[in-house]
Amino acid sequence: MNLQIWELLSYIVTVIGLPMAILVFALEKRKERQNEEDAVYESISEKYQEFLRVVLDHPDLHLFSMTKNIWGQSKNSTADWVLGLARGEAGVGRLVVRLLT
Repeated sequence: MNLQIWELLSYIVTVIGLPMAILVFALEKRKERQNEEDAVYESISEKYQEFLRVVLDHPDLHLFSMTKNIWGQSKNSTADWVLGLARGEAGVGRLVVRLLT
């Protein structure tokens, strides 16, 4: 092959191949982000189901009770506990689950 054919092929790769590679990369990144979001959603869903099992199995814990914080505002201890559990901050909640299982 002569030099003109090689030059033509390099132009074709540059014009078609490079944009296609960028597009494929962007699509793969989008799929990866979606999979990560799905994994987080599943994790939170599993933690919430675990919490509901504990609440239903042990109503004496009063985890659905409404309490007042130090400013006198009403807060739902259940929602705070589940959000903390999802973030990995509910050490007491994990202790309760561990003790009851």
